[in-house]
Amino acid sequence: PRLCLFANRDIKAGEELRYDYGEANLPWRQIHLMIIHLMITHLMSTRTVRRTMKKLLILKQRVKKKLMMIPTLHPLWKFHVKVKS
Repeated sequence: PRLCLFANRDIKAGEELRYDYGEANLPWRQIHLMIIHLMITHLMSTRTVRRTMKKLLILKQRVKKKLMMIPTLHPLWKFHVKVKS
């Protein structure tokens, strides 16, 4: 795995870098909460398996849509152009 960070200002040598994982609106965090909610709802109610499966299918479709909307970054080396000298 590789990691690439971009800064919007110059970073001094030895300066501490931090990364905030606290973004609450990330799609995978919302999906996780929806799955937990569905599991708790199922365990605490008398709904049939068919209804639960239908909800899980709908959730799966939503997850697929949200994941397709997440932008992907292409590695910079794919865009590297060699210049002849």
